[in-house]
Order: sequence, then C-alpha cells, then structure tokens
Amino acid sequence: MSVRPLVLTIGAFHVGADAGVVADAAVVAELDGRCACVATGFAAVEGDEPVPLPAAVLAAQLAGAAAETPRATRVGWIGSERDAREIALVLQARAPDAVVLAPELPVACRAAFLPLAVLAIVRAGAAREIDALRSMASRLRDEGAAAVLVAGASFRGRVVDLLDDSGRVTVFDTSRIQAPRIAGLAGSHATALAAHLARGASLVSAAEAAQRYVALRLRRSR
Repeated sequence: MSVRPLVLTIGAFHVGADAGVVADAAVVAELDGRCACVATGFAAVEGDEPVPLPAAVLAAQLAGAAAETPRATRVGWIGSERDAREIALVLQARAPDAVVLAPELPVACRAAFLPLAVLAIVRAGAAREIDALRSMASRLRDEGAAAVLVAGASFRGRVVDLLDDSGRVTVFDTSRIQAPRIAGLAGSHATALAAHLARGASLVSAAEAAQRYVALRLRRSR
C-alpha cells in the first residue's frame, strides 16, 4: 500500500478554521495527502491580522515537524522577518521537494524563501489584461523567484491564472462561477497546488488542478 504524501503547511492558526493551517489540513486530506502544520500566529476573528506566536513556540513546532521530510511545503502568513529567516533555515536543511510561497506571505518576508521556492503565488488584484499579469510575474522573477503564478484575474466573465516558469508562460482560463464568498479560498488554492506537487505533478499540471479545485469549492457553496 502506498503512503500518502506529506505536505507541511506553515501559517497562522484561525479559530474559525476557514483559513490558515486548519483549513490547509482539510484541503490536503481531501486531496488524499497527509498534513503537518506549523502555526506562526493566532487570529481569533476572521479578518484580523494574526498575532505572532513567541519564538520558542515556533521553534518547538519546527523541531516537532522535522520527523519526516515533506514532499511539498506551503508557506503562508509569517509575522516577522526574523521568523521568516528561522523557518527558511529549517526548510533549507530539510530540503523539501517543493516549497510554495502563498499569497498571504508578507512581502517583507518573501526574500528569505525565494531561493528555496519552486513557485511564488501572487493575487492578480485589479489587473485586467494578460500583459499586466506577465509584468507582475516578471517583476517577481526579477526578485529571484524561479516561477510565479499570478492567480485570480477576472476578464470578461472568465477567471485567468498565469504561470511564468523561468520565462515559459502558460495561461489557465476558466468560466467565472457566481457564488457566495468563501473565506480563505486563496490560501486553499495554494494548498491544493502544493498537494498536487507532493503527488508528483508538474508545475503546469498542479496549477491547472488547483484552479479546478477552486471551481469545485465555489460550486459546492452555491
């Protein structure tokens, strides 16, 4: 019997469980993986900025998570550059197969992880043209990202994600689904992508599968 791949998720703990590491664990389980969680902060109310956990608590969790090297690691919210450097050193020593930097990772913390990451994900925001998405990806690659996924652009009733993998651009286009807002969906998208990488998918296949996963979640919520 094959062992389900391990995904390590690093980010805030949200009491409501709609976002952060608790939600990540649910996504990984749904995609037939195992999840190890390291909480970097605590948020009691949805929308509140998480409060960073003490350095000793973070260090203890990182030590506890070192029992098995993950097939993929999803890095989300981190409260300080100091914590980012500490976590990056641990990941570098363990050499996980794939490190995915998620949209909620603060810009100030990003530099510590870019040399380790196979992919950095950013939200498209107000960008409404493919050229704008290309420019966003190019700027982050100039910072040192090997590959960038610009996710969640809305063009004329379509949702577009753009993957720039060392200059090779792939565009993923799907119909926009009218559905109620789902808390933490951007984070779940990143976790789904990491889970597919852990199963051996290529970046292109994992990005496509993660977009399909978001669509499935939106259909469920209607």
